[in-house]
Amino acid sequence: MKNQSKEKEKHVSIKYWAKDERPREMLAALGAENMPSTKLLAILLRTGTMGKSAEDIARRIMNKFQSIRALDQATIDELCTIDGIGQAKAIQIKAALELGKRLTMERANSVSKIQSPDEVVSYVADKIGIYHRDIKKEIFSMILLNIKNKPIKTVHLTSGTIDTSLVDPRDIIKIATQHSASAVILVHNHPSGDTSPSKDDMYTTHTIIKACSLVNLRVLDHIIIGSETADYYSFAKNGLMQTRQP
Repeated sequence: MKNQSKEKEKHVSIKYWAKDERPREMLAALGAENMPSTKLLAILLRTGTMGKSAEDIARRIMNKFQSIRALDQATIDELCTIDGIGQAKAIQIKAALELGKRLTMERANSVSKIQSPDEVVSYVADKIGIYHRDIKKEIFSMILLNIKNKPIKTVHLTSGTIDTSLVDPRDIIKIATQHSASAVILVHNHPSGDTSPSKDDMYTTHTIIKACSLVNLRVLDHIIIGSETADYYSFAKNGLMQTRQP
């Protein structure tokens, strides 16, 4: 009891801190981009708990997860295991992280035309990579494009190991036809983090390219997403988009 009383005596609410130390006042003076992650989290949390300020709790969060990316992967239940974090605060954190992802996606949504492998990678990174690079299973998706190579829709096709038993070229052609697409970009992630294409990846890609060519549906590229923000493998950039001879 004595230790708890001493801890309460030491605790000073943020509103009584010096103005240049308060998170909100610091953000107004310095700009959000110059704020430490703990202070940004403290602003999100708004209030602390008995004996702990919002910044104390924010520091606990960062000590536990070590990075914003790891925090993003945490579930609401995992966040709630931290002393001072209830469901409401956990939901606030998840909502803020999701808004950050959607801001990145808005950049992808503004793309009017894709002309090169580098532009394909950039689009995939903003549109799909922010979600798929941390998924622990393989997800196969495709981006549909119109005749001018403007993206019109992203479709998630399968979950699991990527091979021809799961990725049926007929499904790709059917979906592309339904949306009047003239071209597609294939995308899947490697949970291992290694973006090197496997033999199955290459065989499946060439099978799809060959099938699509029969109906004049262009396959612009196949992108493999790794575990880091810069880890993307482009089949087109590496000269692997030609169909194999039987």
